Amino acid sequence: MHTTSSDDPLGRQPVNVNGVARYVGDARALQLDLVSPFGGGDDGVIHDWNWLLDKLGWLTHDHAIAAVLRALAIACLWSGVVWGAYILWRMIMTRDSAEFPLRKP
Repeated sequence: MHTTSSDDPLGRQPVNVNGVARYVGDARALQLDLVSPFGGGDDGVIHDWNWLLDKLGWLTHDHAIAAVLRALAIACLWSGVVWGAYILWRMIMTRDSAEFPLRKP
């Protein structure tokens, strides 16, 4: 079965959210290197999470927001593991039934 990121929200997306949490947590410190299509360095490159959280008035809460994102990512990742284990268990329990029509007798 082929999956895409929209088909697999509990597999790949938590990894991406964890990466976002890393940059959110750096919004005040500005120590991480920025990945920008407009070049690197400090020449006019805006740290997006610093700008966004500052505009919302949440910049002082960057570490708490990052912690919530990390917790959400971990919860979704483990939910995906549990869901996958359930699907495997169900496949094992029904492997001889007619529930899988592609299997030949």
